Amino acid sequence: MAGSMAVNRCIELLAILAAHPSEPMAATEIANVLGAARGSVVSVCTALEMGGLLERGADGYRLGRRLAELGGAYVNSFPEVRSFHEACARSSIAARELVQLVLLDGPQVLVMARHEGKAPLMASGRPGDRLPAVSTAAGRALLASLPDGDPRVSRQVKEELPQIRAKGFALKARELHPAVTAIAAAVPSETSSPSFAVSLSLMGVRLTEEEASAYGRVAQSIAAQTARSPLRLSGASSRAS
Repeated sequence: MAGSMAVNRCIELLAILAAHPSEPMAATEIANVLGAARGSVVSVCTALEMGGLLERGADGYRLGRRLAELGGAYVNSFPEVRSFHEACARSSIAARELVQLVLLDGPQVLVMARHEGKAPLMASGRPGDRLPAVSTAAGRALLASLPDGDPRVSRQVKEELPQIRAKGFALKARELHPAVTAIAAAVPSETSSPSFAVSLSLMGVRLTEEEASAYGRVAQSIAAQTARSPLRLSGASSRAS
């Protein structure tokens, strides 16, 4: 029991610092947020610092570099990430626009990878960012792939889902910024509900229906190529042979 409590305390502490990545926090401040004794917080911070998960400076503690290593290992554990970057490198549209790969995680989407074209956007999600699924085109494309009655599908988007399913892509105007329009398609999956989606973000454009369909086809193409991961291709080849 004591061990699990210590692990939970570590998780809570890291989450607090992750919420303020550019602001070091003193042990006393962390203890106040956690509602814990300062001494126990210092002990946890010391252990995390020794493991490289925290760094201590004159102003307090901040996240450690080891977390970047672990986060990168997690992202790279998905073959879809590599396939996504390869697909973007082959796309003439991706050479100009921002393209992102996101993962559905409960009612949210997690940005897993980002390919910046010649017109990078600051007003968009970065790898590691979490966003409400309903607020993004990628999230809506993934929600449309879920079975009817799934609790993650809110009334806010339920009426749009049949249209998204019919078109094969979702469009969201003013995504994270008034001037950004995003178009996204779910990555085909061997399961009934895809977990990944590809999203194109366009800055300062008002798309006609024909233009939206053209960008939708681009998103679908990159999504289809993303699904063709090396592991899946290898497995398919083995079965075929």
